[in-house]
Amino acid sequence: MPDPNSDRQQDENIKYIGSLIFLWGQRNSASRIWLPILVNLVPILGLLAIRGWRVDIVRRMGRREEQLLPDPNDLGRFLGRGTTLWVMTAIYAIPEIILLTIFGNSLIENILSILLWFWSNAMGEATISFAALLADVGISMIANLIIPGGYYLFSWPLYRAAMIRYSVTGDAGLFFDFSTNIGLVIKHLDSFMLVFFYTLLTQILIAFISGIFLATFVGSILIPLFSVPLFYSTTGYLYGQLAAIVLDNNNKRSSEE
Repeated sequence: MPDPNSDRQQDENIKYIGSLIFLWGQRNSASRIWLPILVNLVPILGLLAIRGWRVDIVRRMGRREEQLLPDPNDLGRFLGRGTTLWVMTAIYAIPEIILLTIFGNSLIENILSILLWFWSNAMGEATISFAALLADVGISMIANLIIPGGYYLFSWPLYRAAMIRYSVTGDAGLFFDFSTNIGLVIKHLDSFMLVFFYTLLTQILIAFISGIFLATFVGSILIPLFSVPLFYSTTGYLYGQLAAIVLDNNNKRSSEE
């Protein structure tokens, strides 16, 4: 009889440290990691290729393959997958762009009002207190942030559910299979939110590392050679763990039915 808690136990199995170091723990890693490093030197095409490279990591992890690092000879497939993913990202971003267009002007005005207050206060010319300023513009700012921010928080796990399914199957139509994607998000919401948090943590970590690199000319050269590949490999491993959990449980349910 299936253990009703098995899905929960698997959902708690996402590991962050492993995502940071997995590149160096793979067999023949030295002969496979040069591609994401070099493609970053090519404008635009490099970004598409490395996104496709990450998709292949997710595919391999979703299928539980032993070798997680993609074969550098598959550059054409990486470009194709990366381009498809870019198109789908743009489609999912359309509502966000519309919402930001509607609410963005007021938000910018409110931010400028706060910046102007700090300038006036520094010059000793502020006519109202900061608390009064926040009371005046704070509610408006919150209202202008809630709707675009709410859509982003809703669309992120939905997009990721579609992305991991696309990575494993190669079917771009799954981005529009909203009912199934929503069902997967609801069922594994803890895992999606954990990966969301780890992804945000990775962005902060990479920004910090890049900031250190920017302190010197030589270090700034290392950003495309180190920081960018590290970000995509780390997030690829995170999304791959999510794919293994979500798709494994989904396949188990299908076989039981």
